[in-house]
Amino acid sequence: MSSGSQSTGLAVSRALFFFALFSGPLSHPAFSASFSCRDLLVHASSLIFGHPVPKKSEVIIQSPMIELFNTHSIRDPEILRLFTRHPKEKLLSRNYIQNIKDSIQESFAPWFEGQSADSFQKMLKLQHTILAMGLDGRHPYLSTSKNQPLGSRSIGRFRHEKSSLFLDPNLLFNLSEYFKPDALPPALRSFLEEIDSSRTYPVAIASIPENQRPICALSVFHSPGGYKNYSIRYRYPPSQHTGVFVEKLEDLMTRMRKIPLDGPKDELIEHLADYIQVFAAGLPFERVNYSIAMAQANYILMKHGFRGMENGELDLLAVIVPTPVFRLIFADAVKNAQH
Repeated sequence: MSSGSQSTGLAVSRALFFFALFSGPLSHPAFSASFSCRDLLVHASSLIFGHPVPKKSEVIIQSPMIELFNTHSIRDPEILRLFTRHPKEKLLSRNYIQNIKDSIQESFAPWFEGQSADSFQKMLKLQHTILAMGLDGRHPYLSTSKNQPLGSRSIGRFRHEKSSLFLDPNLLFNLSEYFKPDALPPALRSFLEEIDSSRTYPVAIASIPENQRPICALSVFHSPGGYKNYSIRYRYPPSQHTGVFVEKLEDLMTRMRKIPLDGPKDELIEHLADYIQVFAAGLPFERVNYSIAMAQANYILMKHGFRGMENGELDLLAVIVPTPVFRLIFADAVKNAQH
């Protein structure tokens, strides 16, 4: 396409975008009754900002997770367990479960099963788009991090692909908010017992160059009950470095696709642990990251004969500990989910 054609296309797209934003329902005979301003807005914004437009796939996939989708309601306790941190808690977004189901069924599953010619990155962006806006583009998911839908410039775009006037994100939390002192994962407890004073360190994530590793500042203090507590301030990698994390995700997923169903389970669990840590620590998208990573992990676990697991707070632990420790934490979580 020539630069003149691109400029014309962008101008038309912007015009459609603002027309859809400020006008009422479309009544011109050229538009079908079901084609709303919202539809026009989604398609126009996809042209302007570059995120893909979701469309329903005709591919038929046979896998344990897809079978679960076909035989159970999206409100079934097992489905809620697979796609939420804590399945007994009230969902903050009523569209979330349907969107995550569609994102797996229409994007990840066809790609993982070799029935889609999309690249890994294209698949991942499409899955992000479906989860963020729904398969029809009209059912946004209010992410738990900010309880609001994503802006059009963030949908289906990696952080290193978009210009931003804002600072790179940070994460701040107290470990006691999520774990009782006597309920810490054993590998985490062993790691923390060696830390007697506050420290700042790059999180040693496998295959990520040391100068591009994210920084964790861990502060130690004692609670009134005599327990040692920890405050964590984690600085996500700068947006210009997220491409390295996406490449590592692609490498790990490529390895997992090649593991046969009767292949080594320890290797599979190790690759999945690394994948979750790289996704959670690298934050490839501005928002809506961990939901995608855990949905993919549960799809793969179930395909290999495991029972999937609730999401929990693995993403928080992924930003504290080095890869060998996180592998132990993840393996214990998979083991506990089988009971």
